[in-house]
Amino acid sequence: MAESEPVARTELGVTPGSMAKARASAAHPAPGLRLGVTGHRKLPVADMTLLDETIGKILDAIGATMNTVADDPASHGFYQQAKPVLRVISPLATGADRVIARQAVARQWLLSTPLPFAQQEYEKDFPDSVDEFRSLLARAKAIGEVVELDGRREAEGAAYAEAGHFVLRHCDVLIAVWDGLEAAGEGGTGEIVATAMRLGLPVIHIHSAAPHAVKLLFDPPHGEGDILLAIKKVVHEIVLPAWPDAEPGQSHIRHHHKAAATYLWDEPESVCADSADRSRSDLKAMPLNWLAVVFPLLQRCLGGADASPVVTPELNQPASVSSPAAQTYIAHFQRADALATHYANKHRSAFVMIYFLGSISLVAAFTAQFLRKVPAGKLSLDVCATCVELAALGFVLVLLLIELQYRWRERWLDYRTLAEHLRQADLLATIGGSEPCGCMNRSSEIHPEHGWVPWFVAAVNRSVGVVGARYDAAYLLEIRDWAVKQRLRDQLAYNEATVRRNARISKRLRWLSVGLFALTIVAAGAELCWPDTGGPRWLGWLAGVFPALGAASFGIRNQAEFEIVVHRSTRLIGLLNREKANIEKLKGDRLTSKSLRLAVQKSAHIMQDDARAWADIFEVKESEVV
Repeated sequence: MAESEPVARTELGVTPGSMAKARASAAHPAPGLRLGVTGHRKLPVADMTLLDETIGKILDAIGATMNTVADDPASHGFYQQAKPVLRVISPLATGADRVIARQAVARQWLLSTPLPFAQQEYEKDFPDSVDEFRSLLARAKAIGEVVELDGRREAEGAAYAEAGHFVLRHCDVLIAVWDGLEAAGEGGTGEIVATAMRLGLPVIHIHSAAPHAVKLLFDPPHGEGDILLAIKKVVHEIVLPAWPDAEPGQSHIRHHHKAAATYLWDEPESVCADSADRSRSDLKAMPLNWLAVVFPLLQRCLGGADASPVVTPELNQPASVSSPAAQTYIAHFQRADALATHYANKHRSAFVMIYFLGSISLVAAFTAQFLRKVPAGKLSLDVCATCVELAALGFVLVLLLIELQYRWRERWLDYRTLAEHLRQADLLATIGGSEPCGCMNRSSEIHPEHGWVPWFVAAVNRSVGVVGARYDAAYLLEIRDWAVKQRLRDQLAYNEATVRRNARISKRLRWLSVGLFALTIVAAGAELCWPDTGGPRWLGWLAGVFPALGAASFGIRNQAEFEIVVHRSTRLIGLLNREKANIEKLKGDRLTSKSLRLAVQKSAHIMQDDARAWADIFEVKESEVV
């Protein structure tokens, strides 16, 4: 996805929600783990004392592992030095849900509760234990993490299933008190367990019958041995990254530890992504910051008045988007977005300077030969031209080495990928749309072992709580309008401005190259026809200068891929317009939390796919001397 200049808005059009700055917490997520709960409501053959004891041992093992990780100096390079955030996600139905929730809150875990219906309707499921339910629910309400889903009693199977899938979307490990049999109906424990395993979520299976044997279900399967040690190992693998180290000569393997450490500790903690004056952010203190203005200056000179995307006024922001969880996502997004734009400008400014200085060196070399016999006092003009040539080549070499040292291109692509994964995260969080991290599914592209970016996204998800809300018709309509009239509208406005700007730049650079080619032919032809007077042959000199400048123009146009930007942005506009129309059609009975979540998620995937396509293109387009 094309990046805009630092004095304009980034390719977002407008940042999500209100203006917000990324603080230190956006650079370093808190260590955290989310434990999802599923299980039978009726436990007729359970030994409740033994079941409580078994669950307690598992929670203590997880808590001890998280405390060990938090105290481990190795984790301080990735997380805040803070107490781990342990959260249990439970719908609080009778039976397993409450048994596990009670044990968790007794250990000071946070409680997040998705309800399949509005609270009043849900309480009809257990009229004899409403007081116990409300007592536990008060713990979740105290931190604003109660979600009343929009399930309907006439389709209660689907409602229970949606609550179970909400748990899966917000957990890293699932604990299931289950008899091991297939689900008897929609949304049953067996179905939730099967879905969790398919998604790559580890499942701690506690058999619902005494003596409550414990198994760890995931791929690869756990063998014989201490089950608590196996659980600790899985938790450790989820929380602490384990990336392969790049060996010498293996340039195709990223140095993920180095890249993650750079983002977490070397980049500014506070960058204002939505301020028109980037000089007020910590970006101004970064090395070689002046270089980042070269490419935006070229854009403004050749792109004209549309160089800055259209900024449209914001609607009234939904209250849920202002929640602490949503604002945390926004802060993380803004930091990644601002840094991606900054390094895109640095990388592109570097290759613009390399092509420009390369043409200067060619002109200087040709001039040195042309002026070899023309003296200028004690110093010959050809010597001056040769010095200019060497200085230009030296500057090119220095620029190339600096870019390789600071990895501007790699940082741009990584941060852009990260920003696209976080772009709609706050909006999706308001409708229960966080995706499972797939932390044990090594075939998944979001598996943390595939790089530091998916690991960081998963770490943010673990540290951010649930956005509490009641998913009634008015609420869903408000979120739908925010998605259509704010987010997608501003994204479309940005891409439309991008198409106009890059089409204009490409056209002007093409005509410049054609013009210089034509002037070269004219100069060469005139040189052949012009009589030799014995003096300097200026037409011959121009016939050498024009191709050098034309090559620089062509190189910049080819390296920046202005035509591809136009093509891909036009395609993206078409896809987003289609999704915008689909979301607008969600009305009446068609407007449900699930339909809205899937529609918003699809638009997010479209933008993520576009960013991945750009990363594939520029992954192999390094700045080069030759």
